[in-house]
Parts: sequence; structure tokens; C-alpha cells
Amino acid sequence: MKLPQRFTKRAAILTISALAIAVMAGAVYAAVSLTIQNTATIVTGAPNLFVAINQLPTTTCTTTGPTYSDTGVTIAWGNVAAGSSNNQFVCLENTGAAHTLTVTESGLSAAQGVISATINGQQATGQTINGGTAVMVDFNFVVDPNAPTGSVTFQINLS
Repeated sequence: MKLPQRFTKRAAILTISALAIAVMAGAVYAAVSLTIQNTATIVTGAPNLFVAINQLPTTTCTTTGPTYSDTGVTIAWGNVAAGSSNNQFVCLENTGAAHTLTVTESGLSAAQGVISATINGQQATGQTINGGTAVMVDFNFVVDPNAPTGSVTFQINLS
């Protein structure tokens, strides 16, 4: 028995439509399901230290401010009388891996004075500075009572 042409045409349209829907469903699945192969080498991270000098002791150090730098950093202590001390506050930011801080000073003789560095009242050397954080460092310059007068140049190294 031969089917009327309109049934054959309708069956063909339905078959093509079903096939088109199946192909589109497969394409949609392919677009939302994708596998990417990856490779990496895991290494020990390094710190990435920056400072913002001349801060007030009440400054809240954050990773969004103040403005940090790792070059051309100079602290001008001004006139510091023999037998006295002066504090300078800096924000220290670590954008790298967690790091145990070491603070050293060079160029300052014992006859001139000593520099100390603290974070939250604790010695800064040995404290861990986590990556993505910023902390306030208090540098204290204590000038010897018998220090010779004149200009002095020294470095504070944060590593």
C-alpha cells in the first residue's frame, strides 16, 4: 500500500528535524564539555617585597595602599640628636610567596648608633610575611650619646 505523498513529506520533515535537533544537542554538549590537558612545574615560591616609606604610625598597611616601591627608596631621618632616638614607619608588602623576614643594617658604626626593626612590637627578623599581605615595620634609630656630629649614610636591608 502506498502512503499519500503528504504523509511521506511529513515523515521526511520530522526525520530531518529530529536529526537536526540531535546534531545541535551534540554541538551544545561539545561546547559546554571541554577537556584541557595541563602541565606545570612546581617550584619553591619567592617573596616579592615592596615598601611605602614615611608612614604615620597609625597607618593601616594594605595591599591596595599606600603606594609601594622597590626602587629608589630613601628614608631621610633629618637631624637626630646624640643620645636620642627617632622612629620611621614603613609599610612592607609581599606580593610573592610567604617569607621569613631578615632585617640587616650596614654602614652604621656602633659609635654612631643602632637600628632596630619591629612588627607589632616584636623583632621583625624571623617573622613570616605571608604572600599577598602588608605589614607596618617600625624602624628605630638610637643615636649613641657620644656619637660624632655630622652626616651619616647607612642602609637597611629587608630580605
